[in-house]
Amino acid sequence: MNAEPGEQVPPAGQSRQARKREQRRDHVFRAAIELFVDQGYDSTTMDDIAERADVARATVFNHYPRKAAFLEEWTLRRRQRAARVLAESVSGTANAKEQLRMFFAELVTTNEESRAEAMALLLPGLRATNLIVDPALGHALADVIGNSADAGKLRPGADPEHVGRLLAVGYFSVLYRWISHDPPSFDFWHEIEILLDTVFDGALHS
Repeated sequence: MNAEPGEQVPPAGQSRQARKREQRRDHVFRAAIELFVDQGYDSTTMDDIAERADVARATVFNHYPRKAAFLEEWTLRRRQRAARVLAESVSGTANAKEQLRMFFAELVTTNEESRAEAMALLLPGLRATNLIVDPALGHALADVIGNSADAGKLRPGADPEHVGRLLAVGYFSVLYRWISHDPPSFDFWHEIEILLDTVFDGALHS
């Protein structure tokens, strides 16, 4: 079962106390994201988040020590959702490109379902986190490639981390262009397919 955008899926067997803490953390997170969409990331304070979530200011800092932690969590939840869908869907014969298509398809779906969040949070995320310099998405994509049957088929110099980082930066470029016009000026998924084809198959005719 897919989670809603931004929704955490609690681990199985979690204690009642841990589950309540996770629910409180998720409540604070959702309050913050709603405020970032409503009034902008830069205009939102931790006090605003505490008020929206109806919790003490200390509770907010207990779960998220700095405001940028909400941005990191936002991108993490999206990666986790894509990883869950991939784990549930992938077959033993799927090659690296097919698995990456599944992963990216879920990211595209998530963004289409919550475009207002992407519009409000991508630019602050680029400023305040390592989305470009050391993208966690790149490491996640490298894991997909490295765990696939194609791991040993990459040409010399094109290791999984390099390919994953290249795809991650390309993805954020497409996402940025997609949210820059309202309504979007191109089909998000089509651009991602071009990105995958170009990285894996090359840009020149053989």
